[in-house]
Parts: sequence; structure tokens; C-alpha cells
Amino acid sequence: MRRFLSTATQRYLLPAAILATVLLMLQGSSDMDVGSTGALGTLWASVTVPEEKPAENKPEPEPERRPCCALGISYLSGPGKVVLEQVCNRGNQTVFYLRTEGLPATCTHPPGTILTDQNGHRYAMVGFDGMPSCQSGSFTSSANTRFTWSFQKLQSGVSSITLMEVEDPVTAGLTFWAWRNVSVQHCQL
Repeated sequence: MRRFLSTATQRYLLPAAILATVLLMLQGSSDMDVGSTGALGTLWASVTVPEEKPAENKPEPEPERRPCCALGISYLSGPGKVVLEQVCNRGNQTVFYLRTEGLPATCTHPPGTILTDQNGHRYAMVGFDGMPSCQSGSFTSSANTRFTWSFQKLQSGVSSITLMEVEDPVTAGLTFWAWRNVSVQHCQL
């Protein structure tokens, strides 16, 4: 025998069924019961929530290690200074974080920026950021600027570095920065 529901009951049963289905999806239940009783169409919906399983104690994967090492070495330059703040390994690059203090109108010259280690191995500059290239004819507008120099990754076992700029025809007459024999042995890069 088939039972027909009143129009009022049908109006409320569909939203209850949808609600129960949504709850089912949210709870991940495999047991659901939806129905109505009585002449006024009292609705009911029940969802059986499965018992939660205890979480497995899997070790979380370690984030990619990107060691950085504070240096904090200042180089006096004209009315201000340039600070070699830190060095970091970023993938296949070694990145130096620097800042100027009280030095308006500065620029960087990648072809004249050299990084060498205690064994005389020279690392090519692969990028810079935060300061315009001297070749562009532009200079910083702030006397206090943060910038980076990126080089090929330092070889393991490096204990000291020399980071310096050298003069060439493009930069003739400008001030150059140099950090010689900087110990990075404590950095474990």
C-alpha cells in the first residue's frame, strides 16, 4: 500500500531530506533515516555518526630547511654604512641580506660584485633585489634601503668569505663596498 503525503508535508520533507543529506556528507555517515509522521506532517531526520577512530601518530613532515645565519657586519661608507645582516641558503642559491643606513642615492653593479671563499673559489652572482642596477642610471630614493644579493650556492665546508664590489668603467668614481675574510664557519651552510 502506497501512502501519499499532503502538499504541506511534501513542502517540508524535501528541505529535511536535503538537510539530512548535507549532514550525512559532512559527518561521513553511512546510515541515514528521513521521514514524517502524523497528519500535520511533523518531520524528523536522523543521522548516525560513525564512531571516530583514534588518530594515527604519524610524524609530520619536516618543513624544507633553509638555514640562515646572522652576520651583522657594518661597512662604513661616506656619510653612512652598509650592513651585511645575514646569509641564507635558498634552494640552489646563497642569498645575502643587506641594508644601507644614511646612504642616499645608491645602486648595485652585479658584474662588479664578487663572492669568493677561503679556497679562492669564485661564485657567480645570479640575482639582486631591492636596489636598482647602476647600469640603469637609477639610484635609491631612500637613505635606508634593504636589498639582497644572490649567488651560486656556497660549497659545503666554507669557513670564510670575501664579498666585494670592484670598480669598472660603468661605476668609475663611485664608492665600493667590501667585506673581507668574513667568518661563516658558525653558519653551517
